[in-house]
Amino acid sequence: MPALLFAAAAPLNPEVLAIRVLPEGEGRASIKVFTAADPGPVAARREGDEVVLVLPGDAAEGLDLPEVVPPLEGLRLVPEEGRLLLRARIAPEVPFEVEVHGAVVTLLVGERGLSELATSAELYPKLFPGAPAADPVDAGAEEAGKDEGVWVGRIRLRPGIVLSYVDADVEEFGTGQPEREQYFEVQPTLGANLGLDLLGGRVRASYEPRFRSLGGGGGSELGSTSHFVEAAVDLTVGQRLDLDARYHFSTGVLETTEVDPGREYFFFLGRYTHHDTGVEARFDLTPRLQVQAGADWNRVDVDQPASFVGYGQDRFRAGLGYETSPGSRIALLYERSRVPPAPDRPVIEGDAESAVLALQVDRGPALSARAEVAYRAQDNPRAEAPGQRFRGLNYAALLRRALGPALGLDVAAGRSTNVSSFEENAYYVSDSVRASLTVSLPGELALSGGVGWIWNRYALPAAATGAPRTDDVFGWTVGVGRPFGRLAFVRADYRRERRDSSIPGLDTVNHGFVAQVGIGLFVERTAR
Repeated sequence: MPALLFAAAAPLNPEVLAIRVLPEGEGRASIKVFTAADPGPVAARREGDEVVLVLPGDAAEGLDLPEVVPPLEGLRLVPEEGRLLLRARIAPEVPFEVEVHGAVVTLLVGERGLSELATSAELYPKLFPGAPAADPVDAGAEEAGKDEGVWVGRIRLRPGIVLSYVDADVEEFGTGQPEREQYFEVQPTLGANLGLDLLGGRVRASYEPRFRSLGGGGGSELGSTSHFVEAAVDLTVGQRLDLDARYHFSTGVLETTEVDPGREYFFFLGRYTHHDTGVEARFDLTPRLQVQAGADWNRVDVDQPASFVGYGQDRFRAGLGYETSPGSRIALLYERSRVPPAPDRPVIEGDAESAVLALQVDRGPALSARAEVAYRAQDNPRAEAPGQRFRGLNYAALLRRALGPALGLDVAAGRSTNVSSFEENAYYVSDSVRASLTVSLPGELALSGGVGWIWNRYALPAAATGAPRTDDVFGWTVGVGRPFGRLAFVRADYRRERRDSSIPGLDTVNHGFVAQVGIGLFVERTAR
């Protein structure tokens, strides 16, 4: 649809200094135009298979056009008297939107994926404590629905609310054995975007509490409230340097994967607080070659008594990335990480170095894939042998494929070394595989289902068995949902999960049902 935005008065002919094309997630891309001053009125219109962005001004000497990524099919610049026409070729059904923030004009193209509804795999954390996260590769997905929101000054807000009824087996907090519980959950959400005139930046933030009301008996832990805060800042400096910073905060009881992503921690729960802060810088050496560096500081505190303790993790990464073709990228990275000794558990102290190969492919809605393979050398000097060292491969991979206009497939796999609180183990190795399928049905219904496996392995003999602990977790889920326009949805899901542990008393079988109603302007993964 055509879009027209007006800005404050500007110089008559501000130069266009640079043009960049960036992937914005599955099936979306942005064209950023950097001008010497506020460009004033900017218009975009569709002409056949092209979207034409009309820019007052002239092109700077030596201005080059970047290569395109899906869903863009081509890009050309046509100078006219006193203005420039930037013509982007995209399929007629692909929507677009224009944003102007000071001297940066952004043309956003693309649409949401197969379904705006969350898949059953994304509902796992709502059914049982410790259920696996939906995406082991990308924990923070890019926003969808950038054309929606409520403007308050320069801030665009996306309010929403999800109402849930849960009838599920929840592990009893003291023994780990399942106990049937019913409760209601109210999950308001508030997302916000702020465009910055300085350096063409953008600020994003969201807040999501989860209020639970027990329908029957149960302990106070189950009825506790959880809180989640996300914030991120993206800046572009001089058209070649990108600076990103992010912060994640959460506190609660049931969301145990915030504490332990490998799921050793699933019973005898304590209230946790999680802070995760990261920064990253990327500099374009050439249009295709990029140097990048980043750091991450992760801190987890768990109120005692509980079956897991708090810990910290610090990580630094640096390396080179290369765009092999439009939408495809490869990177070689060096990573160093450290877990300092915890006051209650000094045995977890460790240092690790990794050589990482990362691959990314984005072919629009039809195909996107990400993979990382790392050779990791980890040392935990306070642990007993053979739990003092780990040498081997870790990996994370995610494939998303549209098998047709009404069928989508997600497949994910991963292997990681995680901090352990079991006996004298400093770490454990967790392997996981997950697959989910979403099918569009008549009447705007979406049917989704998934299966997942987790295998956790330990190095030191357990006191109860004399052999290293092993846990195997298998679960499956199925659900159906229906959107009502772009502002509401209803859905219902059922899940079954079985844990087979070599430790007596830790075998469990869980069943759960959840029904949801959502109203508002949600980001892509809000309705979980």
